[in-house]
Amino acid sequence: NATVGPNVSLGDGCHVVDSSIKNSLVQTHSHIKNANLDNAMIGSHASFDGNFTSISIGDYSVLE
Repeated sequence: NATVGPNVSLGDGCHVVDSSIKNSLVQTHSHIKNANLDNAMIGSHASFDGNFTSISIGDYSVLE
């Protein structure tokens, strides 16, 4: 139940649930849930659950 694109790069093993992502970079093994992201950068093994739109979080970060 997700929309990805345009201009999105998802790394291997990413999980995107109930979200919309555009113009963003998401590194490997990250989990995105309930998001509406635009111009975001999310590091590897990060977990994001929320309604921020333009974020930048590093590897192994959790933002809920």
